[in-house]
Amino acid sequence: YEEVQKASDKLISRFPKDDEHAFFLENAKIYKSIALMESDKLSAALELLDAVLDKNPGSVTAKRNRALLHMRMGDLDDSRKDYTELLRYMPLAHSIHYGLGEIAYRKKENTLALKHFETYLKVVPEKASAEEKKEVEAKVAELKAKAGAPDAK
Repeated sequence: YEEVQKASDKLISRFPKDDEHAFFLENAKIYKSIALMESDKLSAALELLDAVLDKNPGSVTAKRNRALLHMRMGDLDDSRKDYTELLRYMPLAHSIHYGLGEIAYRKKENTLALKHFETYLKVVPEKASAEEKKEVEAKVAELKAKAGAPDAK
């Protein structure tokens, strides 16, 4: 990941800071933030994603990565804010429902967690992680059992 960080820095330094190159700069910063996250440099990654979103508040990729990062950092409220905003643009994105379900699950908001996890299972593509699907199915069964639902597995 160090190589990705260095390559991103090189790209960022080469591009003029003008509107014509904004897209390329934004993507280089997003790639660098991912490398920083994978290297456990979470604060630096957050700074970079915040900078991208300051310039382009509508960057779905930056907002999604920041939501993931906030969750990883344990800041569930900020993660939820980002995911909730993303949900307005992508109401059927399985990853958004997974994120919102996981936040609600961690906060013991069982009804909300169940709603998002069930939506996830309805919209998740076949090619998605089988492990993730099994995890969500297990959580749905657990939440239904806690609620005393008759169709709990």
